[in-house]
Amino acid sequence: MGSCKMELVYMDPDTYTAIATHELRQEILSKLYNDAYNGNAMTKQELADALGIKYQQLVYQLNNHIQDFWKVVREEKVRGTRVEYIAPANPNAIHICVGKDRRVYIVDPIAKLYGPLDEVGARCDFCSVEEAEHCVKSLIEKEIIPKDLTTSEREILSINKRSGLRPLDRGSKHSKDLPWATTAFLRFHVRDAAICRKGISSQSSDSPRKHIFPAIDSQL
Repeated sequence: MGSCKMELVYMDPDTYTAIATHELRQEILSKLYNDAYNGNAMTKQELADALGIKYQQLVYQLNNHIQDFWKVVREEKVRGTRVEYIAPANPNAIHICVGKDRRVYIVDPIAKLYGPLDEVGARCDFCSVEEAEHCVKSLIEKEIIPKDLTTSEREILSINKRSGLRPLDRGSKHSKDLPWATTAFLRFHVRDAAICRKGISSQSSDSPRKHIFPAIDSQL
C-alpha cells in the first residue's frame, strides 16, 4: 500500500553539517526525494535539468558530498551510452544527529527540513492537533510506544522545544501504523496527491531504529 512512511536514521555530524550549510545539496536531496517518493526514479540529467544546474555540477555533489543518500536502481543503454536511473537510498528516512548539549538536528529531504529540530520543526507539525493526538493514541493502544514519558525523556523534549504530542516526538524502533488516511504533511509536501488517499504508515528496515529522544541518552 502506497503511503507516507517514516524511519529515523542516525547520521554522522559531519554529514549533517555538509548538508545543513549548503543550499544546493538541500535542493538536490529535496527534489530527488519528492520526485521519487512514489517509487519513481530519474536520470542524473533529468535531475540536473529540473534543478537548472549543469550535469557535471550535480554529479560532483552526488559523488562527493551526498553519496550516502541515493542509489542506482537500474541502468539502460541509450544509443550505446549507459544511462543510470537513481532514487533515494532510503525514501522513508528522516536523518537525525545529536549534539553534546542533547540538541537534535534533522535532515528530512521530503519535508525540506534542514537544521536544529527546535528551529525547523518536524514534518508532523504540518498536521493538525487532532491528527497528531489520534496518531499518538493509536501507537499507544498498539503498545508501540509507552503511554508515559520518563523524566529524562521529558527533559530532552524540553531542550528541543517539543511537546511530545507529535508522532515523531514519540518515535519507536518498532514498525508503526498511523491511522489517518490523509495528513496535512502529505497534502502540502507530496506531489502525487493519489498517495494521500492510500493511508499513512511508518515502518522500519531490518536494522533496528531507536526512539528519537530516549536514544539520545545512549549517545552522551
